[in-house]
Amino acid sequence: MAHRVYRVIDHPDLQEVLRTAPAELLRVLSHRIYPLLRSDPTDIGKRWPITWQPPWFVLRIEITEGVALLAYQVLEDELLVMTRYLLWTPTTLANSE
Repeated sequence: MAHRVYRVIDHPDLQEVLRTAPAELLRVLSHRIYPLLRSDPTDIGKRWPITWQPPWFVLRIEITEGVALLAYQVLEDELLVMTRYLLWTPTTLANSE
């Protein structure tokens, strides 16, 4: 069986959120997350922190600057991934008072 390649499309609301995302998160999305979404968005191999919360798949992304949750839908018949929501929570600094 040939390797399936999914197209990944960002919802316009998500594109707006990405404009203000930290550079490290954008780098991780570009180099690790989007390649994963193009090859195994439903995590058949159970190697990624992906959960199914109908109708969304939710991927937890941890980086030095914080944690992000990326919600997306997969249309298997069309080999399409639609990223929809990104919830970004920066790491809080203990000495910020």
